[in-house]
Amino acid sequence: MSRKPLLKINDIAEAGKANNKFYSAAILKVETNGSIIENTEGIFLLNPSTWEENKSSNWVPNIIPGQSGPIYQWMSGGPRIVNFEALVTNDTSNFLNPPKPSADSLIDSALGVVGEIASAFAGVSIPPIGDIFGGVDEQAEGTDLSITNNLRYYRSLMLPKYNEDKNSLVQSPPLVVLVVGKTFSNDNMVGGNISAGGDSTAWMVTNLNIKITKQLPNLDPMEALVQFTLHEYLVEPKDSKDLVPQPPENTLPGDFGFSVPLPPGTL
Repeated sequence: MSRKPLLKINDIAEAGKANNKFYSAAILKVETNGSIIENTEGIFLLNPSTWEENKSSNWVPNIIPGQSGPIYQWMSGGPRIVNFEALVTNDTSNFLNPPKPSADSLIDSALGVVGEIASAFAGVSIPPIGDIFGGVDEQAEGTDLSITNNLRYYRSLMLPKYNEDKNSLVQSPPLVVLVVGKTFSNDNMVGGNISAGGDSTAWMVTNLNIKITKQLPNLDPMEALVQFTLHEYLVEPKDSKDLVPQPPENTLPGDFGFSVPLPPGTL
């Protein structure tokens, strides 16, 4: 059976999006007033392939004399933790078909191919590989594939803000939102605000690990594996009933909490 191919679009995977396109996950900063800042550095070109979620619950045992086992009392919930690894790159299929080179650039490219011979016998300088394959923008000097700004953005998620003299703390590291459809929440928050009384889910980036795997000739990072660890920041206490699936319309409760559809003509 044939299927309609899905298109990859430059749009964020908010909750409730139709399942007819490929959307991008994102990790976006939250301002002190609760507004969510959308920016290109926070959007993943390639979505992480796996997500890991962990949460613990603290039950305290009370030893009762003569009792065959302890009596447990729930005290509190543990942190909700999410881990994932992202492959960060700006390399796309667009770079497989660069603009038609000029005659001068073709000569330089040819010299680059035989660069060792040319430089050894004729003293010809070899053009940087970035000038040949480096990108679409002629003014970019071969840095189209650099992910420096992306990595700087991720690092900023771990840092506070100080005053101009840097002798007084102004703001703790920013809260973030993790936009991955309905994987972790039913939020539809891009362009909105984090606030109490809704389904808002905010996170803190508590650990960041960057492993650069490819570099450009000038040693700018070109590709990196970035591991994130996020802890949920409670805007308000979470209630278990908020996570109970709502039964479809025109159903009656059945045994064990399941819902059974009503026969036609019942209502």
